[in-house]
Amino acid sequence: MRQRINLAVWRIAVLMVVYSVVRICYFIFNFRDLVHEDYAFAFLHGLRFDLSAILIINAVFLLLWLLPAKWQDSLIWRFFVHPVFIFANTFFVALSIVDIELVNFHSRRLTLAFFTLKQDVGSQLPQLIVYYWWLALGIFMVGFTLAGLMPRQPRDTALVAGKFLNRLEIWLGQFFRQFGKYETPAMLTVYFALIVLGIR
Repeated sequence: MRQRINLAVWRIAVLMVVYSVVRICYFIFNFRDLVHEDYAFAFLHGLRFDLSAILIINAVFLLLWLLPAKWQDSLIWRFFVHPVFIFANTFFVALSIVDIELVNFHSRRLTLAFFTLKQDVGSQLPQLIVYYWWLALGIFMVGFTLAGLMPRQPRDTALVAGKFLNRLEIWLGQFFRQFGKYETPAMLTVYFALIVLGIR
């Protein structure tokens, strides 16, 4: 169980880093139009929103990641569940990347109103990709990065994030060992409590 929770923590951490990099890019490309003076506070506040969004987007996966390892070794997991996870997160990060340039047209961040333009956007998509090739390249790099840094199964974690997860495993083991036979229920309680707290 600890190994599966460790892997969930790693995946969330990777997504937090990706969203932070996108925010830095947004800051660099739109610096002249920003009027907020306390950039450090704004960035830290953004991390809180990122965490909430990541937990909401991945709510179903946060439950699936607790399934026994044998389920996560199945072909369904390898060729459906995991690819859907990568695609879903790439899609939502892509919206933030598009927002880097879109804000210059609407003078505001991306909202649901953008999707009312889907017909116009769809017809002009090839031209937009060519003109804003660097945004398309950024989206491709995000998908490639997530695919490379997100292990499919718990047993693959050593190949991707061995040292980080080994230290987390030791710390969690020391903390939860005091619960004795209730170690697993205690871990699940903390796991879901942190998810709810993060979303709120």
